[in-house]
Amino acid sequence: MVDTSARRAGIGKRLMAAAEAWAVDQGYASVALHASTDRAGAHAFYTALGYYRAATSVLFRRSLAS
Repeated sequence: MVDTSARRAGIGKRLMAAAEAWAVDQGYASVALHASTDRAGAHAFYTALGYYRAATSVLFRRSLAS
């Protein structure tokens, strides 16, 4: 995640390009990542880079303390 004050300067694109280059060098065929459902800006960023939504999930929790 890029700090809010440093966003829109191309840092995220460079970080993702480096991660993808590393993945290719390691022989991986794809990259997957998680982004919280409420992070619309992140979703738009990843979509602009060519990523697509492959799944959506919800975390369920139940406290066992009385």
